[in-house]
Amino acid sequence: MDKDSRPKRYFWRRGAAFVVDFLLAYAWALVILAAANAVTGSDVYYWRGIATRTACSEAAPSPLLADINASLPVVAGWSRVVGLCEVSAVGGKTQHILAVNDWIRDANITKTGSFTIPVSAAGDEFDSSLRLDPTVLVAYVLMIAWAWAAGRSPGKRLLGLAVQPVTGTDQAGSRALRRELLRLGPLALLPLVDVVTTLATWRLADTLPAYLRFMQFIMNNMFVLIALSTVLGLPIAIYYVIPLLRWRGQTFYDRLARTMVVRANGNGESLG
Repeated sequence: MDKDSRPKRYFWRRGAAFVVDFLLAYAWALVILAAANAVTGSDVYYWRGIATRTACSEAAPSPLLADINASLPVVAGWSRVVGLCEVSAVGGKTQHILAVNDWIRDANITKTGSFTIPVSAAGDEFDSSLRLDPTVLVAYVLMIAWAWAAGRSPGKRLLGLAVQPVTGTDQAGSRALRRELLRLGPLALLPLVDVVTTLATWRLADTLPAYLRFMQFIMNNMFVLIALSTVLGLPIAIYYVIPLLRWRGQTFYDRLARTMVVRANGNGESLG
């Protein structure tokens, strides 16, 4: 049986290199954004943190709670529990929310519906301040920048991988940039949508009535939103995973950029 002469996939090496690159870029993004927030005196940057701790207690009656119940009354037959929660991120800022949970017991099935409202620490005022966390988006931008500038990312250098043109000639800067945009662009769209959604919510739902109308829209269209997220997620999975399993050393973005991933020596030169 002839030996398979096609390039290897390096599936695990490529995955490990991506994890290394992302963690390094994420750490740098944290430093850059926190420093910018401190220098400008802004309180906009809200890092969600890698891990969060949530502590809740029953919300005390207040005019705010009465407004919420009046604007979004409990559906007949349902029960409502409202908790005042403190959400703290490790190394990040603390946020206070009212967690509104509606539920009903139908035979052996419990149906639930919930939404949250940002509030003051006392839980008696609506908090309309902007809490923006573009850390992941900035991390992807950094990954694109250093792979373009250095030619090889830290993760690929550590794992002994290199990117080379399929033509065998030196990789031009424009081709390196094109590959990184094709590689990370779809992933960067997800945190970009999150940033845009946060800004839109802050701008359009800056009062309690507007915010409650927005929450009502989300609750009424939850199934549609979940289905839309699934539909958008499938092409991304196909774009990244299936080609790597089928094509040796290449994915869609490698083929579009006319590049391939190979083993390399310490100087980044292909080992063949």
